[in-house]
Amino acid sequence: MKGQPYIKAEFDPVFEYVKKIVETQKLPTAVFGIAGKESIVRLEAFGKWPSGRQVAIDDIYLLFSVTKPFTAVAVARLWERGHLHLHEPVAKYIPEFGENGKENVTIWHLLTHTSGMEDKVFERILAEKPAPDINILAEMVNAGLAIPCGTKKVYNNLAFSVLGEIIKRVSGKEHDRYMEENIFAPLGMKDTSFFRDGMDNQRVIPTVNPFEMNVESFYKGKYPAGALFSTAPDLMVFGQTLLNSGFHNGYTLLSPLTLQSMTTPHTEGIKPYDKVDFNGVETGLGWLLPVQSHSIIHRDIYGHHGAGNSMLWIYPKEELCLVFLSNYAGAAEKGFQWDYILNIFSTCIKRPH
Repeated sequence: MKGQPYIKAEFDPVFEYVKKIVETQKLPTAVFGIAGKESIVRLEAFGKWPSGRQVAIDDIYLLFSVTKPFTAVAVARLWERGHLHLHEPVAKYIPEFGENGKENVTIWHLLTHTSGMEDKVFERILAEKPAPDINILAEMVNAGLAIPCGTKKVYNNLAFSVLGEIIKRVSGKEHDRYMEENIFAPLGMKDTSFFRDGMDNQRVIPTVNPFEMNVESFYKGKYPAGALFSTAPDLMVFGQTLLNSGFHNGYTLLSPLTLQSMTTPHTEGIKPYDKVDFNGVETGLGWLLPVQSHSIIHRDIYGHHGAGNSMLWIYPKEELCLVFLSNYAGAAEKGFQWDYILNIFSTCIKRPH
């Protein structure tokens, strides 16, 4: 329906499905929104806080791995401005990183989950109580390679901490400040930030955590792999910027060519290390692309999802973006899978006659 407005009622089936997910307690809450290039098509909230208060459409959620595309965009801005090159070794920017066999790991390897780095530190961060005393720079320097870089796709959180350190050394600013100044503030994403004192805790919805992960130590570490907070309206602004080829109200987030490179499959021919990660999924630069997935009806999309069952997906040809926020870290055992939502949504999209 390119060039024509979408009708809210067209998406009744997917909103009814989200409502049912919450009513049957597969998820405690959900905020679900659809936006076109210029405006919000539909946005609704479902469920209640532990206090019994109804969830609002602008409640703030911990995004977990939906953070990764933002970190990737920050790196891409530095790339397109000539401050770094993706195929240069990480050790050029972090000299001490080039130890324990990592001298050939490039920025591209980090962005595409092909670095092969050991990634045990986040298991400690999320599991240990009280919060472990983590020197993340030392962890990334001391890490070795679990497999040779570039040989397999293996999901890697520590790689994004390395990217955060590169942002710091190249820009002279901590990654959270760089993103605030170059992404969140210019786009008007006023409720998007890494953890900071003075956050509006009346709107930060708590993560339901059946596995007793150490979530607080995770988000207070401001890890660029997954510690970002945001709202559905803010994420839809980000999605609209991508739908508009990287432009928003006169601000250029990324050039169209950079965005195209980020959302093109980079890992074709590189097999996943196991069947759990990247089954039918290629990676762009910080994005997931389900181009070969047999469980997704519409494969010409890009996006990301996170451990709290939030997700952001972009449908370029239909000029739509989908935002889904929830706060349950471990919904799979209750029978929830995010691809069900994508499939129902995809079949709701009507074409003009």
